[in-house]
Amino acid sequence: MSKYNTVYMIEWIDAASLGVWLEQSAVITFGREENLVQSVGHLVYKTTDYIVLAGSMCTEGFSNNVVKIPRALIRSIKRVRSGGEVDLQ
Repeated sequence: MSKYNTVYMIEWIDAASLGVWLEQSAVITFGREENLVQSVGHLVYKTTDYIVLAGSMCTEGFSNNVVKIPRALIRSIKRVRSGGEVDLQ
């Protein structure tokens, strides 16, 4: 497994939308809410604008559960450190 990229947890604010008619006070309330998301995955690619994580990677070079997070929405980035093997049985 050491050939895979380092695993990170990124906390970021998700964009949101509502497709319904709302009174102005409800729109303001909606606008004040932050939708904090925690994404954990292998760091696949990064630019000055985005970070790309993959939740799963396989030895054949495929990735799954890929998320592209705009850096402007990121609140924190933490490297996930292994504490050794864990017996889940």
